[in-house]
Amino acid sequence: MPPPQQHLSSDEFGKEHQPSPNASFGWINVKDVANAHIQAFEIPTASGRYCLVERVAHYSEIVNILCHLYPSLQLPQK
Repeated sequence: MPPPQQHLSSDEFGKEHQPSPNASFGWINVKDVANAHIQAFEIPTASGRYCLVERVAHYSEIVNILCHLYPSLQLPQK
């Protein structure tokens, strides 16, 4: 069973200033997921399960991206 997900609102994000976890996650664009569903429906030979990942990003990379996009957020630097 996958671990429970933690959802943070924009008001809660970054409040505790804890260091980001030493973990990486797979990310994908929602348009690619939609396209995969369409192909699975339209291609008769498609069967089984597929894993879609655009890229793998470490937590620290995500924090750096968020700092660049939202400079007013107080996010941990490590």
